[in-house]
Amino acid sequence: MSESKRTFNMGFLLIPEFALLSFAATIDPLRMANRMAKQDLYHWDLYTLDDQGVVPSNGIELQPTRRRNDTEHLDGLIVVASKDANLYHTKEIARWLTRIKQRRILLGATSGGTIILAMSGLLGDETWTTHWEFIDGFKEKYPKLNITSDIYEFDGQRMSCSGGTAALDMMLQLITFQHGTELANKVAAQCIHPDIRPAHEQQRIALGARVSMKHPRLAKAIQVMKKHIEEPISCQQVAEDVGMSQRQMERVFKEHLDQRPNRYYLKLRLEKARLLLEQSDMSILDIAMACGFQSTSHFSQCYKRTYQRLPSSDKRKHTPLAKL
Repeated sequence: MSESKRTFNMGFLLIPEFALLSFAATIDPLRMANRMAKQDLYHWDLYTLDDQGVVPSNGIELQPTRRRNDTEHLDGLIVVASKDANLYHTKEIARWLTRIKQRRILLGATSGGTIILAMSGLLGDETWTTHWEFIDGFKEKYPKLNITSDIYEFDGQRMSCSGGTAALDMMLQLITFQHGTELANKVAAQCIHPDIRPAHEQQRIALGARVSMKHPRLAKAIQVMKKHIEEPISCQQVAEDVGMSQRQMERVFKEHLDQRPNRYYLKLRLEKARLLLEQSDMSILDIAMACGFQSTSHFSQCYKRTYQRLPSSDKRKHTPLAKL
């Protein structure tokens, strides 16, 4: 814990379409820490890509408090972004972020902000996280980076969170690190947040976890399927891996999920494909291969049968932001 009471200057780079909930959960704990400590432990400034107002996903415009060339006072910077963050990345922003990182200040991200940092080449061996919707596409594009599905990651100098209320837990962890547990707990109480969640809590309550108490082998079967998305195995092999006969597994899936195992397995693969279509720049062929389909025609048939539209309908068709 730091003994210094010097004001910590935090900057927030707001990327268009960011989620206001995630931003509020990031900045408000700092305000509350000041209030509970009765001194200015934290100061914050807002930055935007073009030094102009920025519009989050709910349409409420926010204005920057400093220009992008005014960062010498910063002790930390958090990139706040959400869906389609990569569309707003430019070489100029990459250079700006690189200069900031070279100063060895605290660097963080919420949700899609991790994507901006990755595209800028600023993620090293540290562990990072992002929103669960982006993880599959992220791992396909950056297979060598250490990306987890935890709600947040924090090592004292680098931090990231999945977004939403996970930002609150991440900032409470920062307050704990810099000013102690007592102050962090006071801030949490002000937020009506009785328990500061540990970093390694999963973002989503997986279906396997929800059914595991009722039928552990069903949960295990689901996990086996998830491990074999790119190279699917037969349902008979899944059943053997979890110690059931194929007939037993058919009965268990029907009883608990009202689906046959092969249909559920296909659904898992198609769900991953849908997320990759929406969140990545991968081609339809590459997405089909990544989800265990041997041809785009077979993939398209299965996709249309499930979602009543072709994969091309969900492929992102946005035009990247012009160079600033």
